[in-house]
Amino acid sequence: APSAMVKKSRRAPEEDPGRPALTKEQLLALEDELIIEYQRDDFQAKLHELWGAAGDDELSKVRARQEACLSLQLPIVERYGFERSPKGVSQSVYAYQAYDIRDPDHVEFAERASILTWLVNPPQQWSSPKPYVPVPLWSAMPSRGGDERAGDGEEGAEEGA
Repeated sequence: APSAMVKKSRRAPEEDPGRPALTKEQLLALEDELIIEYQRDDFQAKLHELWGAAGDDELSKVRARQEACLSLQLPIVERYGFERSPKGVSQSVYAYQAYDIRDPDHVEFAERASILTWLVNPPQQWSSPKPYVPVPLWSAMPSRGGDERAGDGEEGAEEGA
């Protein structure tokens, strides 16, 4: 019956057993976890090393980014019910389509997307300053020398001397 075909082709993403439907809060938490992991020095070093090795070949750069990101993405997307695979990562990205990031009620998605894009794009890091990262995401990070937002723990040292 044609109506059954139409019904099946219009199945909502949340009805797909391989693609969990997440709430706005869950999707924001997933992005927050990625932001925290992508800020790590070891991740950034690996990303920049692979990016440099890719040379001028755009496809190699895409693969370099995927290689650097995948090991961090897999356990995170799995915690939110997605398959622990590249397919699960793709499904997690697709889950955001339920929200229009241009809608003022969903501005948090646009803010996080900007941060995530910067964190996984070496040329953007070289050409533009680090985007603002909300304090709770910074507080989850170990202290970094020279970063005014992370704090180096030396502010009170001079006062007690």
